[in-house]
Amino acid sequence: MEGILIFVVFAAAVFYVCRMVYNSFFAQSNAGCAKGCGSCQTTLPTFSEDLSQPNAKS
Repeated sequence: MEGILIFVVFAAAVFYVCRMVYNSFFAQSNAGCAKGCGSCQTTLPTFSEDLSQPNAKS
């Protein structure tokens, strides 16, 4: 019985890791990471974007 329980926990862990790897490469998400929450910044700001924003301290 203990062997079966260990196998089930191990199989669940393998499934979870495989799903995370699959989602990081093949998921149709706009996020820049595997979580898919959209909070990750996917593009770096450019210098021209920094110049177009007014400075609050001026």
